Order: sequence, then C-alpha cells, then structure tokens
Amino acid sequence: MTSPAHVTDADAPVVTAARLRDRHGVKRLPVVDPDGRLIGIVSRRDLIKVFLRPDHDIEQDVREAVRADAAGLDVMATEGVAALSGNLPERSQALTTVRLTESVDGVGSVRGTLEWKHDDIADLPMWGGA
Repeated sequence: MTSPAHVTDADAPVVTAARLRDRHGVKRLPVVDPDGRLIGIVSRRDLIKVFLRPDHDIEQDVREAVRADAAGLDVMATEGVAALSGNLPERSQALTTVRLTESVDGVGSVRGTLEWKHDDIADLPMWGGA
C-alpha cells in the first residue's frame, strides 16, 4: 500500500473516486468516514457497475436532468448511447442539454438532432484579438 494511502469518502461522486483510483494507479480505493476510519473498499468492478445501467433507467434519468417533458424533447437510450431530438428556443439551451445528458451515469455518448430557433451564441461579442 502507498503511504499516505489514497482514500475517498462515502459522499464522493463515483466519477471522482474513479479518477482518483486511476490517477494513483491503485486497484482498490479505501473509503473512510469523517474520522478517517475505514468503512469500505471501492474496486474497479464497483465503479464500472455504475456505468452499466439498463437503458430504461438511463432514459429516465436523462429525461429528469434535461426536463425533457417540459421542453418537448424526445429521449432514447441504446447501450449507453443517449439520443436527443427536438426543438429549443436557444442554441445555448441545446448545448446545455447535451452537457447535462453527458453527466448522467451510464451515458457513454450523446447523439441527436437538437435544433434551435435563435443562435444566441453567435450574438455574443468577441473580446481581444487583433
């Protein structure tokens, strides 16, 4: 074991634990309570299980994250690929929708045909440069 030990806490996001484990090249990551006492171990298998989720669960989480019903968006997931389609008022909303979808556990990639009525990003002024 390395010293000092690389540990995580029970409230840490799964992605944070996975990155910590990868960064330090450890196979198992101790989980400690606020007093530093060992309460568990996270293995590679534990971390991978989070991302191997049924498509139905992924679809439901994406719908909630992007408020698909309120926005009138269609959401489908197939083998971890989330597909989005629909029309949004602003381009920035489409970009945000994609980012939110990417953050859902189990989503490996995002595809789709999101359209927007107004390109609010093109209207932003440019600073600096010559």
